[in-house]
Amino acid sequence: MAVSASQGIKMREPGEFSRWAPLAIVGVCATLFLAGVYGYSLLFPSIEASRPTHFQRNVAEAMAAGNLDKALKIAHRATQVYQPSWLSGKYQDPLPFAVYGSLLLQAGREDEALEQLEKALSIRTVPFPPFGDTRKPYYFAPTRMTLGKYFLSRDQPVEATEDFELARAYNTPQDKPTGEDNAALFQAYAKLGLWGRALEYREPSDAELAGLTPQDINCIARICEGKQNWVLAERLAERLIGRADLAAEGHYLRGRVNLARGQYKEALADLARAAADSHACASFFLGTALEKNGQVKEAIQAFLAAPSADPYRPFALAKASLLIENLSDDENNEATSGHANLLGELDQSLADMQLLTRPVPFDTYFRFKPVAVTTQEGSASLGAHFPVLILWEDMKAPPSDPGSVSYVETGKGNSVLLMRRGNLLLQLQWVDNLVNWAVTDRLPAGSGPIPGWIDTARDWFKLRPNYAMEVQKEENGNARLAITRLTWFYSVPVPTKPEAGYLVLGRMAGMQGKGSLGWQALETHERVVAEQLLPDDIAPNEWTWQMGYAKSQLVWDTIRVQFNVMPHAGTISFDDVMLLEIEEPDPAD
Repeated sequence: MAVSASQGIKMREPGEFSRWAPLAIVGVCATLFLAGVYGYSLLFPSIEASRPTHFQRNVAEAMAAGNLDKALKIAHRATQVYQPSWLSGKYQDPLPFAVYGSLLLQAGREDEALEQLEKALSIRTVPFPPFGDTRKPYYFAPTRMTLGKYFLSRDQPVEATEDFELARAYNTPQDKPTGEDNAALFQAYAKLGLWGRALEYREPSDAELAGLTPQDINCIARICEGKQNWVLAERLAERLIGRADLAAEGHYLRGRVNLARGQYKEALADLARAAADSHACASFFLGTALEKNGQVKEAIQAFLAAPSADPYRPFALAKASLLIENLSDDENNEATSGHANLLGELDQSLADMQLLTRPVPFDTYFRFKPVAVTTQEGSASLGAHFPVLILWEDMKAPPSDPGSVSYVETGKGNSVLLMRRGNLLLQLQWVDNLVNWAVTDRLPAGSGPIPGWIDTARDWFKLRPNYAMEVQKEENGNARLAITRLTWFYSVPVPTKPEAGYLVLGRMAGMQGKGSLGWQALETHERVVAEQLLPDDIAPNEWTWQMGYAKSQLVWDTIRVQFNVMPHAGTISFDDVMLLEIEEPDPAD
């Protein structure tokens, strides 16, 4: 019997199929795609195992089993998975190429290995950054560590140091050096005499200490003193005392060890011996030990004997002044005639701190303004810890009675000294040069750029096929960096600490207005958030000191030093460039 549409069967309206057809097609395609992916992983498990979540583990298991060939095959398949994207034309992840290159080096296939490592360094991990390119992928830390160890094995410590410096700047917590890496890092930096870097990774053995030059031993001794590593200092002191040319340094160091441990009587003999042998800093600490031992008059004499070249001399004069004020009436009468002269010497020592020839641009909401800075000659090229004197003006404290020293204090274990005189505060602090300038004096004339510095016009913008700078030697052996072409030249970024202060120092010579020294602060995506070009009104071809000061802000991630050289500038020279992290005085001081 025929049934009409009105009796139960609903007839579709024309066009209804066309409305649902696209959804049905999408559903079918999605099902086929998921089935294909699942089936692909079943049919080709080796490729699936090459994905980032798996291939490193598989490589590690193969190497643990001693099967280098299998590890190479797994790593090679991983690089095939990460061939250039059809959309962007760029590789998408540097890690497979870094792992494969490292394995190829172990297999002795150097040319192939270097090709893979170069690929790893060419990858931008963010193909389309919204605010501009990032430099971090170019300095992928695992690849840089691999290359550094490769160059070190070929006895090329300068090239190794260049890669290690870039790895230091761009590593992440998971990329921190391992025990094996630490040995290579120590060896590379030690070969160049960069002991401040080398000692971050391990201490030298007794056999290594025995083979060092006097200059190296002195350098390590200064690092021990500044970082208060009294255990290594004690080991080192015994070796120094046994060498006639370094005995004064050894006695001074052993005296400092005993002084730091509160053994004042034991410290006296060594510090007195060092002072008698004209050690530059011994008189101040001899005076400190005598004062602690209750020998006030002798302490005053030791403080007054501090030589003019001693960075501790202003503090020695201040301590002597305070001790004289606390003498009894009879004793004070004996010293009164010299007291005014002593304060005059102290004021003169502060007035002589004229490294800064121009006011530093200053934010008024900061309390302390640096007005003068003095470092020891050659500090930038020491590669070690060294003291710096900073004279601050307290912007919120009115000048007090200039007739006396109103405040003096020894800070953290003698590594920070503070002295107030009126509204001025003198600070001595031990610092490291955070940028690798020390290696310049160890490079031959005509060498290219310094390890740890980036010529962006060549390496970044590809504006020029050749380097624009070279190391030039002066008659006294001092080295400087001469830049001859348009460039933006940067030190690798250094991580900043919240509320820390940063001093940028350097000498510059060249045509007025054609070159400049400055600094830039970067946020996490390496966008510049603050910068300062130091005044460039320098006399043509005369060396001029430049200085900048910055206080870290919350948005800052890193800070770096920069040189700018304009077209047709002639030769612009830079020397003694430093980036120093310092602690501002506490307002309570």
